Amino acid sequence: MPTQLQIFDEIISAGNHDGLRAFFSGLDQQERSAFAAKAIAWYRKARNGKVVQREPNVWGWERDYPNDVEVASATAVLVTAAPEQLSKIDWSLSSESFDFDFVLKMRPPALQHFGEVLVKDGQHFELVRKMMECGLCCKPESENYIIGLMAEGRGLHKTHEKDSSLKLWLLDNPDLLEVDIWRLFEVEGDKETSLRQVDAYTSQQNSWAETLSQLSQENFLSRERLLKASLEALGRGFNQYKSLWYSQFHEYMQPTVEERVRLEGDYALLLGSTSPSTVTFALKALKVIETNNGLSRNILSKALPQVMNVKAKSTITAAISFLENAVKRDSTFSEAAALICMDALQHESPELQKQVLKFLERHGNRDCPKFRNKIALYAHGMSPLVVAQFETLTQSKIDTWAQASTQGSERYSFQPNSSESWPLGYVDPVVPILKADEFIETALYCLEHPYDAFQLERIFQAVSTLRLREDSEFEKQFAPVMIRAKKLRQNTEWHKQPGALIADFLYQWLTLSILDNVELVVPDAHAVLLLMRRRLTKILERAKQSRYLPLLSSPCFVGGWIDSRTFESRLAAWNAAGETPDVYDQMLALFRMPASERRPNYEFGSIGNKLKAGLEKWEDIRRGPDLYDRRQPLTVSYYRDLHELETAVNIGDGCIFSHMSSFTAARWATNLFPSMRESILSLGVNWGVLLLDEVGSSDRGIRAFFEMLGEPGAPLERQAYVMMLVGLLMKDPEFAAFSRDAVIQAIDEKRLDPEQMGKRVAQFLHSDRAKPKRLASSMREIARVSSVHSDAMLRLICCSFHGDSKNLHKDASAILELLLELLTASGSRIENEDMLNYLSSLKAGGKTARLVKSLLTYF
Repeated sequence: MPTQLQIFDEIISAGNHDGLRAFFSGLDQQERSAFAAKAIAWYRKARNGKVVQREPNVWGWERDYPNDVEVASATAVLVTAAPEQLSKIDWSLSSESFDFDFVLKMRPPALQHFGEVLVKDGQHFELVRKMMECGLCCKPESENYIIGLMAEGRGLHKTHEKDSSLKLWLLDNPDLLEVDIWRLFEVEGDKETSLRQVDAYTSQQNSWAETLSQLSQENFLSRERLLKASLEALGRGFNQYKSLWYSQFHEYMQPTVEERVRLEGDYALLLGSTSPSTVTFALKALKVIETNNGLSRNILSKALPQVMNVKAKSTITAAISFLENAVKRDSTFSEAAALICMDALQHESPELQKQVLKFLERHGNRDCPKFRNKIALYAHGMSPLVVAQFETLTQSKIDTWAQASTQGSERYSFQPNSSESWPLGYVDPVVPILKADEFIETALYCLEHPYDAFQLERIFQAVSTLRLREDSEFEKQFAPVMIRAKKLRQNTEWHKQPGALIADFLYQWLTLSILDNVELVVPDAHAVLLLMRRRLTKILERAKQSRYLPLLSSPCFVGGWIDSRTFESRLAAWNAAGETPDVYDQMLALFRMPASERRPNYEFGSIGNKLKAGLEKWEDIRRGPDLYDRRQPLTVSYYRDLHELETAVNIGDGCIFSHMSSFTAARWATNLFPSMRESILSLGVNWGVLLLDEVGSSDRGIRAFFEMLGEPGAPLERQAYVMMLVGLLMKDPEFAAFSRDAVIQAIDEKRLDPEQMGKRVAQFLHSDRAKPKRLASSMREIARVSSVHSDAMLRLICCSFHGDSKNLHKDASAILELLLELLTASGSRIENEDMLNYLSSLKAGGKTARLVKSLLTYF
């Protein structure tokens, strides 16, 4: 006779909903809990599945069990599990994915705090609200519940009724208006949901901003509280993108002058925000108050010092105007105002420094010890263009940053042959894995860091050459790797990540004895990942047949390189065994061998031999004259032969050298094809020009291309220079720093050619993507390093102005101003004839014209 557990198992496996109701009827919670473990196991199994190929290069996810089994198992879990068991499950529910009426009838006490579990990813809000209304669970208190509420602005609550709206829905739920609505001003949101994101994709009539405004007009919400809450939200340090909604909403409410005056202190507090847009918003609000009511001295003294160290010049200028007006109203405030204004001297802009010094000349007390001591702190940061003005004000001689960096007689000298011994003369040899312990340690590391192509290659070579599986203690020794690889494979999202390929490779290698066929997962359709999959499949097939031979393409030097001696010894091992390496191994060996190591008689297989002539032609052209000297800034232009080779590197899954957005895929590509450095960098350029102003979390993978720039001794060619330039222009501090460090290193190694990089800068300065102020700031940081770096930047700028002077960007004066600073500090002259012709023909006005006039005196 079957046991109760066996009967329960049969009911779930059949997806028998009526049988499940009958089975649990009459059982109390304690009796039902005996079936919780089995129910949970079934729910997890019911949601498992596999990747299936539905058509060529199209893959999908297929569940292992029918939907009825998932519904029955979900229902069983909800009526049997304890709270701690419910919290450990990865839920994906709706009121239709379990028997809601039956769960409501049973009313399991464990569901009282189930709402917190369901909203942990910002989802299930509707289901939680339905369960709350029925008394199945209490209201969640976490931020995730509020994120779910934010998402309702997208219309998730709507019915099919014509007059359905966010406002009506809120009015139908009084608890939301009384409590929850105010938490919208306390919770930032997550990467997918915030008030700004929701309103951006919602009609204005049904947006959160319009809805809250209407509710305040109809006296359902306090207008005063909404205005204050929006300012409090801006002071919580939210992400700049998300915080912008609160300042926009505040202005959307159109506060009166009287309301702004009452909020004067709140606006002042926001001047200390790290978000430039919030500071600008607060300054504009305070400007309205000042114009109509005047600002209190207390507010000026406490709030304005925070503004003097921001990057935005216009923000500091606005603050100085506040101080100027305050001194006009109250002359006794002049000394304090001068000390506040003085902090703006730390800004790198010579124009702003000049404005501050004029303010200090008018209002500062030069005999005051506080004045003298404080201004001395800023002496080193003064631009050479304001040194005379500063020295007149302080009656003392100073050394500026530019003077310090240009001290000494050493100047920059580019050495065209500085990279002749690259790469093998600069990279370290790879130490192969020889023991099981080292393999296990490296494999566990690679499972967590699948982007580390260097360590992965050591694993692949070890699998190909070491007889680790023949050890009698193999299963016991490698159990930690098996456990971790298996756990990664059980994650329902694992197959979507590049690292899944490595987990699957190790898992299948460990279980080769029980596998009928080797078939690795396909995590992504990108050609690099598909090439890696084909390559690893061949490695596993040889391991299954106990054919142990070295990979031709396994790197013997860091960076993915192999030399001729190693290549010949590996090929000899294959010939002695009477075998032929697979085509992928042969092709990669070609692209991992420097041109200096390739011999005319080398064979690289059916694919490699076809590509060999193309690669040699490609190498000759990319080292030839720079024919691409047109002003098409920050775009990648392939010559026909370059493009032909790149598209030829295609094993049936698409061109390897196509856009990639995954850090892992990019790292693998840089390691698989080191000889095609320029083509890989061009992918980084295409990606990077889209990220000049903002780098999202999904775009951090571009770091792989910036890391290439930091390789010691690597030759700088066309795309390397453009990639450096892209980094110098980026707002993101991490990638800007990568490029600055790469330029500094290239100058140290005398690899940076000012003329070649100047061509790229010239293209940029005449483009619609130009950001000269950022470039000038980056160059100034590089120039501070030493006299050599300062001279290199001076030469680079001089090489950046040539040819037709039409369409020069309006902000290019920032570069010309830096050049004037460097010339003033070093006492150098401009000897570049092209630049003389360029400046002489330049038609400009205002600041640019004044700078050109000054620069022409240095020829």
